[in-house]
Amino acid sequence: KGIKTVVVKGCEVYSLRPFFCKYSGGIWLKVCRLLLAFVCLTGFGTGIAAADTDHIIRITARPIIVTAYKNTGPYGGAGLPEAQTTVVTDKEISANNYKSVEEVLRQVNGVSLNSMVPGISSYVRLNGDDRVNVLVDGQSLANAQGAGYGRGMVDLSTLPGVEQIARIEIVKGAGSVRYGAGAVGGTINIITKKGRKDRTVFDIGGGSWGQRHYGLTQEGSAGSTSWFLTGDLDKRGYYKFPHGAVTDKAVGDTSAKFLTFRLDRQLSKSDSLTLGITHKTAHGHAVTFKQVNHQFKVSETKPLERLINNYNLTYRFRENTSTPGFIRYFNDYSKTRWTNRFHARTQGLQAELTRMNAHNFITAGLEWTQDSGSNDGANYQNKKKNNRAVYAEDMIVYGKWTVTPGIRLDKNSAFGFHKTPRLSVEYRADADFNLFASWSRVYTPPRLNDMYYYKPAAGPHAVSSFGNPYLRPETGYSQTIGFDWAYDKKSTLRFSAFHSSLNDAIRWDRASNPKTVRNLNREDKRGIDVSLQHRINKALDWELGYTYTKTKTDEGRGMRPDRANNGPNGYRAALRYHCGKWRANLQVTAGTGRDDTYYFSRSYVRWDLNASYEAGKNTTVYAVIRNLNDDSYDLYHGYPDAGRNWTAGVKYTF
Repeated sequence: KGIKTVVVKGCEVYSLRPFFCKYSGGIWLKVCRLLLAFVCLTGFGTGIAAADTDHIIRITARPIIVTAYKNTGPYGGAGLPEAQTTVVTDKEISANNYKSVEEVLRQVNGVSLNSMVPGISSYVRLNGDDRVNVLVDGQSLANAQGAGYGRGMVDLSTLPGVEQIARIEIVKGAGSVRYGAGAVGGTINIITKKGRKDRTVFDIGGGSWGQRHYGLTQEGSAGSTSWFLTGDLDKRGYYKFPHGAVTDKAVGDTSAKFLTFRLDRQLSKSDSLTLGITHKTAHGHAVTFKQVNHQFKVSETKPLERLINNYNLTYRFRENTSTPGFIRYFNDYSKTRWTNRFHARTQGLQAELTRMNAHNFITAGLEWTQDSGSNDGANYQNKKKNNRAVYAEDMIVYGKWTVTPGIRLDKNSAFGFHKTPRLSVEYRADADFNLFASWSRVYTPPRLNDMYYYKPAAGPHAVSSFGNPYLRPETGYSQTIGFDWAYDKKSTLRFSAFHSSLNDAIRWDRASNPKTVRNLNREDKRGIDVSLQHRINKALDWELGYTYTKTKTDEGRGMRPDRANNGPNGYRAALRYHCGKWRANLQVTAGTGRDDTYYFSRSYVRWDLNASYEAGKNTTVYAVIRNLNDDSYDLYHGYPDAGRNWTAGVKYTF
């Protein structure tokens, strides 16, 4: 009837016999609780318990102390999610027929995208900021050279295919010190699947604009070895956008091949080795635009080629205990042709240990990374930066209170020593209500393009671009406060208020000639994020969401509103149907209050619809319509999002 504590890692459950013996009754009761916890994990979702489960366990990507609550309904009690965190599981991804991480994130309240060429390049924003750390299995994929535009860290089109994803965790605001010092908006952690049962899945589909999709998934195990393999081939002949000038047909063709592979080897009861490989090649054309009489018109078509080769090797130890650890080597390489030819490599080592007692779960680690890159068109070759870091974090649990202090120390070869402390507090009043707050210092050094980009004009009408080797790192803080409230057995209300303030924020001025980069005096972002979820019955549920973001910058003339804020008011609503063999999801996303002298329109509304039907035990037929109302808008200045388009296909499992 009360709250019992266990420790989990991923989907593994560890017995804390001494801990339970000290604070609980008989040994058989303890064993039953652990077995029940394991059963609950196999049905883990977004924090919504299924109607036929008795308990649910809240988990995150790393081993932490978590609590199992008595179920009072699909949302009440058991439905409270992890504070500041939204989790999208593989079941939701499959049920909604998402084909990319971008499509998954588009459905999450409080998330906005900087979409340049749809399906080719986009970046994510959390809490109004695109400084979002994107991880795969806890490893950062931040590009050493930086984003083409804005301060985004990872191009979403470079992420693994969704078939390999077990879940995606979206943490808004200050995250763990383990994951770096520069995540102003938040952290997204993609957890990949470990091969288990022997299974092969074919996914074949097609749609608008000559779209073709061919997917293969194969997983299995033999003895102490397991594997998970995915392969995707995606093609598109072009794409359209509404209300175009002269023509609404952009080139935007693409042909991409994606391969991911995970191999796990159990060395002993406590030790294992994991090899992860990601390979992608893509070629096609990207486009730039200009506005003519308040209409988009293609101004230039550019060849686009991309190569990605990432691999990592992770040794995990003490896996059969409550305090596991790991050592990892990773090497991420990308090569791109888009206006210029450029390539970047980030390699590094990570190591982490954990310890615990009755009230503390301590995590400590260190990492070394080296960024290197060249940009032929921008006249720099083989530039390098090194970073060494150590961090420690202690989750302290006393009754209803959880306090987590942490600190990270970074020493950068170009920008010296920086420390970034963090503190989070959570008060879980009961099974239906919890309060949380977090505060963190942030620090982000300039990237290679910021420092070394040098491209003089090649002609009288050409545009020059110049980086600045004397830029200062961005420093400041990020803070969040909020609550989660399961106010009845079928409903959950989530609210958070956020604020971030940066000194020396880095920004490229791309409206001038030459284009230059500089440090702003200050950048300030604040807002609220609220969502309401309600289950009508076993077949229907709905969700409403609203996000308000206010951004100001000081460029030497005092604090003024930021024209580039692409969603001062963001709205989201979804109606989901799931009964028998049918699944359907109708969703609307909208934005208002935008600067229409900077963006194409002051507001936009977009409807998306997807549905699937289980035609047989191993066969699922699906269809998706995106931008059903064919609205015209840009999420990144001057780059229209795609118009109405559809995809249909079939999945077969054997």
